[in-house]
Amino acid sequence: MNQSEHSIRQNAAEDSTSKAPENGTPQSGTSETGMSDTGTSENGKSDPLAAVAWVLSFLMHPLPLPSLMFGLVLIFAPELMLAGNLEIRWRLMALLFLATFALPGLSVLTLRLFGNISSLTMTRREDRRVPFLFVSAIYLVISLFFYKIFPQIPFVILGLLSITACLLVLTIISLFWKISAHGIAAGGVTGFIAGLVVHCNNQELVYPLAILLILSGAVMWARLYLNHHTPPEVWTGWFAGFSICISMVMLLYPIL
Repeated sequence: MNQSEHSIRQNAAEDSTSKAPENGTPQSGTSETGMSDTGTSENGKSDPLAAVAWVLSFLMHPLPLPSLMFGLVLIFAPELMLAGNLEIRWRLMALLFLATFALPGLSVLTLRLFGNISSLTMTRREDRRVPFLFVSAIYLVISLFFYKIFPQIPFVILGLLSITACLLVLTIISLFWKISAHGIAAGGVTGFIAGLVVHCNNQELVYPLAILLILSGAVMWARLYLNHHTPPEVWTGWFAGFSICISMVMLLYPIL
């Protein structure tokens, strides 16, 4: 009887152990809340917030933000760019778009095609050094070009110099630390518009400034949600860009 009772108890213990995973205890290696950076969770379910974060990261990419900055000024304060005529506005905006977006974007795409960078998203710090240096050099040349050809538009020259300064700081810091390029770009554009509001006392620019502040918060949330950056990397980037550009406006605008 003792041996029979012992056998029965042993079989019952084995049955309860084999059923344990069915009682709600997850097996090792699984996750209910894991999320990849492609918009799906680790268990295969789609994540709508990840899709929103990707859209925000694309819309607030550092490359088109200078064009957005100049476009907002052309719409709300065209007198700063001496562009009262609508045709002049569009021509000047087209030239700035080619110089600040198309040309840098083409250089980054060329680097990708030749294998100098592994991905256009440049999530690895090692992929950032060469393209950031290339784009910094392009902006420096563009700034000198506008200084020679359009000296009567100091706002444009100042904007290009501010962007160049942000790029140089971004390039240097990226040698040692993965600071957020989205953060420094969003902060730089916001700081530049804020500087114009203060220095030029232009109340019309308060509206785009408010929009940029909201978009800055949104893109910083997106970079954190996608796990592409840590909070210090994002916040340091934004405050660095904001400080550089607002300082450039306050210090250099009076002498240009």
